[in-house]
Amino acid sequence: MIGQIIKRVYFMQPKLRFRKFVFSLLVLSLTIPTTIQPGLTASKDQVWMSVPVFYATSRQYDKDLGMYSGRRSPEHTDHGLEYGIVTSVIPVPSSITPNDIAIANLPLKSASRKDAKGHSELEKLSREEFYKRLSGSTKSTKFNEACLFVHGYNNGFEAAAKSAARLETALCEPVVLFSWPSAAKTRDYTVDECNAEWSARPFQVFAQGLEKQIGPENLMSVSHSMGNRLVNWYLQSRYDASNREPKHLKEIVLTSPDIDRGTFKNYFYKIANNGDRVRLYISEKDLPLRLSQFVHGAPRTGAGLTKEENKWDMPGNITPTQTVNFTEVDDSKIGHSIQYKLIGSMHRTDNPGDGLKLEQDKEYKGEYLRVLRTRNK
Repeated sequence: MIGQIIKRVYFMQPKLRFRKFVFSLLVLSLTIPTTIQPGLTASKDQVWMSVPVFYATSRQYDKDLGMYSGRRSPEHTDHGLEYGIVTSVIPVPSSITPNDIAIANLPLKSASRKDAKGHSELEKLSREEFYKRLSGSTKSTKFNEACLFVHGYNNGFEAAAKSAARLETALCEPVVLFSWPSAAKTRDYTVDECNAEWSARPFQVFAQGLEKQIGPENLMSVSHSMGNRLVNWYLQSRYDASNREPKHLKEIVLTSPDIDRGTFKNYFYKIANNGDRVRLYISEKDLPLRLSQFVHGAPRTGAGLTKEENKWDMPGNITPTQTVNFTEVDDSKIGHSIQYKLIGSMHRTDNPGDGLKLEQDKEYKGEYLRVLRTRNK
C-alpha cells in the first residue's frame, strides 16, 4: 500500500508531493488500527447483544456480497434511497437487559462473540413500511422521540450500523442511520469528501421526510466527523427556507466535526437556530482532525485550539449552544471517538453521568464545558 502511495505522489509538484506523502504515511500509521469495525471486543463488564436499527442509505447494494457497498446508488427512484432495518451484534454493559431498551419493532436479543464476527442482517423495507414501523417504534418509548445518526469518513455500512446500534443502547430510543457511500478506505479521503457532497440532496430528501413523519419536536440528530457536513448543509438550507424561523429539533449533536472552523463560524448562527439545544463535542486528542488541518490548511471545528486562535473567538458561543470538551475522558487511541454514553446522559439529564462532572471554562466565551472525572477509573 505504501508503494502505491509513493507512485501516486511522485509526479506531483515538490511541495504538494511532500505534504501529500507525509499526510498519507501519517494516516496509514495512525488510522489503520482503528478501521476495525466497532464492537468486536468486549470488556469483563460487558455482554454481547444483537441490536436492530432503522436505516436509509444512498449506497449501492451489492447482490454478490448481500450488503451495501461504498459506491453511489443508482438514482432511479426516490433519489436512490433505500430503507430497512439492519441488525448488528455489539457489546453492551452487562447491567443492561433487552427489557431495559424495549422498543417496538426493534427486538434486542442476547448474542455471542462469534455472532459479532458475522455479517449484519438486513431487512429491506418499502418507504411506506419503513415510516409505519418507525412511527410505532418512536411512540413505544417513554420519550416519544427518535435519533437521526450520520456517520463519518472511512466507514463501511456495517461499521456505521454498529455505531448506530451503540448509540441506540445509550439513548434507549430508535436510532435511524443515514449511511452515505463512504469508500471505507483510509487512502480515499477525497473520494469520501466527493461522495458526501453528492449525498447532500438524498440526505435532504430523507431528512425532510423524516421530519414530516416524526415531527421535528420529536427528533434529535447526532453526526460524526465528515458526516457533520451533510447535517450542516441541511440545517443551513432549512434555516433559509423557513424565513429564519425553522421549527426546532429537540437536540443537535455535532461530534468531532471535520469542517473548516472559520467557515463554520460564518454560518453557525443558522445551525444554532435549528434546535432547542445544540451541543458541539470536541477532544484535544483528536489526531485525525489535526491531519485534516494539515491537508486543508486551516483548523477543523472539532479539534483543539491552535496557537494562532483566540479563545474568545471560537464557534459555539451562541445560545442555546454548549461546547463539551471531553478530552479528559477520551480513552481512544487517536481521539476521534463517539462518546455514546456521554451523549446519552447529557441528552437526558444535562449531566455527564456517574463518576463525571462538568466544569465551566471561563476563558472561553459562552457555555464551554469540560468533562472531568470525579473519581479514579
